[in-house]
Order: sequence, then structure tokens, then C-alpha cells
Amino acid sequence: MNSAVLSLKTPHAFDDAEIAGVADGTNPYQNPDILAAVESACARIAPLWPLQQFVAVNPFLGLTERGFADACKFSARMGQGEMLMPASFYADQYRLGYIQEADISQALQLTGSKLSLKQCLLDLQDLPNQDTALPGNPCYTLAEHLDALRGTQWSLLITDEISKWCAAYFDQGQSAWRMPWRGLPLYTAWRRAAAFDRTPELAGLSSFRQTISALPEQASVAVSQILTAMGLPGDRLDDVCHRQLLTVAGWSAWVRYQHWQTSLEQSQEALLQLLAIRLSYDYALLSALASPQEIQTWRSQWQDSPQSSTHANLALEVRHVMQWAYELAKQRPLFDKLASGIAATSAGHADRKNLQAVFCIDVRSEIYRRSLEMQSNTIETLGFAGFFGFPIEYIALGHHHGQPQCPVLLKPAFRIRESVIHADVGELRDILEKRWLRKRLNRLWKGFKNSAVSCFSYVEISGLSFAGKLLSDSLGLTRPVVKPGIAGLDKAIVHRIGPVITRQRGRLIAKGPVVETGIALGDRVELARKALLGMSLTDGFARLVLLCGHGSTTVNNPYAAGLDCGACGGIAAKPMPGSRQRC
Repeated sequence: MNSAVLSLKTPHAFDDAEIAGVADGTNPYQNPDILAAVESACARIAPLWPLQQFVAVNPFLGLTERGFADACKFSARMGQGEMLMPASFYADQYRLGYIQEADISQALQLTGSKLSLKQCLLDLQDLPNQDTALPGNPCYTLAEHLDALRGTQWSLLITDEISKWCAAYFDQGQSAWRMPWRGLPLYTAWRRAAAFDRTPELAGLSSFRQTISALPEQASVAVSQILTAMGLPGDRLDDVCHRQLLTVAGWSAWVRYQHWQTSLEQSQEALLQLLAIRLSYDYALLSALASPQEIQTWRSQWQDSPQSSTHANLALEVRHVMQWAYELAKQRPLFDKLASGIAATSAGHADRKNLQAVFCIDVRSEIYRRSLEMQSNTIETLGFAGFFGFPIEYIALGHHHGQPQCPVLLKPAFRIRESVIHADVGELRDILEKRWLRKRLNRLWKGFKNSAVSCFSYVEISGLSFAGKLLSDSLGLTRPVVKPGIAGLDKAIVHRIGPVITRQRGRLIAKGPVVETGIALGDRVELARKALLGMSLTDGFARLVLLCGHGSTTVNNPYAAGLDCGACGGIAAKPMPGSRQRC
């Protein structure tokens, strides 16, 4: 496909024969170039891990094949935000003397820019008033275009609607009433639900249900048909699809995560389903609401004018060079400090330390490390990411599957199960049966409190009786909810719970499969050896070596995993009842 505009056929012009052609593979809208553009757009979406793991992912992960300057330009146009500071910032840093001419000259050489030092400085002085200039037209969906012209809120409505149905489809047990089509593909399930949903029509989008029901059942065919009807430039279709996915960025990233461990084809197929949903809303606007003049103006925005983007490209190049210069200026004092620190370490390396303390690389540990090292020159601290060195799956008491406590891209090599210390088989069975009975009763009680029928009468009758509990929770004397790891267990049992390190084979739950847990002695020695190598602690041991872990207790905070540990996102800092072992 070249850069020519696709057919400008109106969305109402599809006949039954064309749509029926899907069945025999002759549908003209099953365009391989369009599907290639969709595949490219889906590959740009970075996965999003759930809050219970809280893994920080670079949102620009899908742009790693681009150069930094190109990624800056692309992200700004696609609405992902600026990756560079405004030109006024760099101008101020140069005027204050932080950025020096030597830094700019080196940056010009490193970036391969054809600008001279004099030209770069002159352009820098002219740019602060044009910081928001984009190298090309901004990329808008049809809903965003109509909102800008008419002052409507179609984009907000579409995002809310898609979020509503995605939340129902990907529900993990929170909802009382479950979506009946969750067994179907996402796009198919949404079409079934959209047949009953009058929200878009009540908002002013007439014939929405009829328009959606007329779309093909297959997501890939629907995407091809809609993109063809939109009549946008063929060489920009990957950007078109990417922008559509970015308008529901949270759900796009979540869908990508859902299939991150599977093949790339499956992850893109899942994103294709979501893309078909998002395009369907713009297709409904194109069919029923947008005027021909508004559609033509929107199409023209996707065709760049080289003359209008020349100055913006120059502004981006200057800012890119100045960012390099700013980083070079930042590196100079840092290199001096590192050099002096290495020299001081080398001079005092012969003396044996009295204490070596190893902390997690979480930033909160830096306070303790600084304070300790200031007490004496004989104290040395080190940083280590424990979840890198010990790839385990920690299985809580009474569960068959556990939580991986290692980087998300790695697969746990060992299983560590939880058990009650000094408990025989009979006692352990009684503890588990009592725990599950309490959990079932708790679910029933929670269902009663949240029921649409009983919730109001429950609050009216028993609301005042919770005054004492609210006060004690507010003062931190009690917890609003029990910790998930010890829910349903007696306090005496909680203190007896701990991990079983020795290698064993057996069933974790009644009638479950036989699995191997624990770590063999030889593997433990090897893990310890690699951990010491990772923290460069292979010789010159102090008289006392201290390994420090950490964790946190959080109530009613969705970001609890990140508060457990900012380095591993709480993956290795899960509470272990009866044990002080943490990240």
C-alpha cells in the first residue's frame, strides 16, 4: 500500500454481498496491508502488570526500535506527552552557566547534528515562545476531532463505555453479577452487550445499536472495513490504530499483559479485539453524526504539510541537542565524586571492616545506609535485589498456586510452601478446614452487606454499632480488614506459620496433584554463592555481616505492593506470617 488515501466510500455504502464475502475469504476489506498496520500498532503497546505486583514498565517500550529524537517527535504527536523539557528550560540552564559551550559542542557531535554551535545557540534564543510546536499535525481520533470542533464530550463517553464493558469482561470476582458472555472473545462479547446498551443513543448517537449489529462478527474484518470507510492515508494507518488504542491506554496495556507470557500472535489478537471495539465507536460517529465537511477536515489533518513542520523539526533538533548537553553537564560532577570515592575505597580497602550491612536497593534503604556509614569508617553498606537472586514461588498455607517472587520476565525455579510448624497431618487438616469455613462465612456476610436488597437496611439498623470500630481503626489500634495472608486463622496459629525450605514431595491441598517444594542443599549453596557474587561480597568479609530485609503493613491502599518494596514492586516483599523474611 502506498501513501495514497484509501477509498473514500461512505460508511453506509457496504452491501450485503461484500459483508457476506467474509465467509469465503473474498471480502475486499480483509486487506493484508491494513492488518500489517494493525500488527505494528499493537506491538507499540507496553504491558501493564496488576497492582498486586506493581511492576514499573516503560510506557515507551514499544518505541525502542526508534531513535530517541524520533521517539520524542512521535510521542508528542500521538498525545503520549513530551519527553524533552521546554526550550526555555535549556535556555535558562545555559544562561546560568550550568550548560557550557563545551557540553553543547560535544552534544552536537554525539547526536550527529549538522547544526553549528553558533546556529544552535541562536535558535535556542528564538524557541522559548514556541515550545508547543509539533513537527506535524497532532493525531486525533474522530471523537476527539468532533469534541474540538463542537465542544462535545464524545471521547469521554467512549472511554467510559469501553472501560465499563472491559471491567465486566475481565472481572476477577469482584462483581456480584458477572457478564454472561465472558467465554466469548472480547469483541464478540462486547457486540452482544452493545445490542442492549442504550447509553450511546441516549447521549445523542442515534442508531448506535443498529450500526454495531451490522458490523462483521470477526474483529479483523471489522477493523479492515472501518479503516477503509474512514478513508485515511494508507501510510498512516499504523498511527491511526495506535492513537485509537492510546485513548484507552490502561485497558490496552492490561490486554497486552494478559497474553504477555503467551505468543506474540495471541497478544496482538487480544489487542485487535479491543481495537475493533474502539474503532466501532468512531465508525458510529462517522455514520450518524459527523458532517461531510468535518470528516474531510479530519482526514486532511492526517496528511502532513512538509512546509509547516520544517520549523518544528528544527526546534525538536535543538531541544534534543540541548538535552544531551544538559546530561553531559550533569555527568561532570558525578564522575568527579565517583573518582574520589573509588580512590578513598582503594586506600582503605586493606583494613577489615567491623560491620557490613546489606540492604534492599529500595530507595528508602538509602537513609539507613547513609546514617550507618556516617557513624564510622569501619562500617560498610551494600545494596542487593533479593528477588533477582532467589527465583521462588511462595505458596501460602492451604493454596495450590503461589505468588512468584522474582522479576516478572523470569519463571520461578523453586516452590516454597507455607506450613504450620510442629503440626501433624491431622492438626493441619483441621486448621485448613476451619479456615475455609470462616472464609465462606465471611463471603456470605460480605454478600449480605453489599446486596442491593439488604445493604440499606443493614446500614440503618447496625450503623451506629460500628462507631467503636471506626474509632479504633482510625487510631491504628485495629485493622479495617484482616491481612489476606492470615485471614481465617487463629492468632496462636499465625505465630506458628512459616516457610518450609527443605525439599519435599506431596499434595498442597486435598486431592491436588503431587508437587515438589523446597530447595535442595546443593541448590541453596549455589543460590547463596550467586547472591554473594551479585553484591560483590566475595572477599574482605567484615567481622559481622548483616542482611537487612524490609516490608510494610498497608490497609485499603491499591498501591500496597509498591509500598512493600519500590524496587521489586512488592513481588518479593509479600508478608510471610510467622517469618521475618522479606525483600
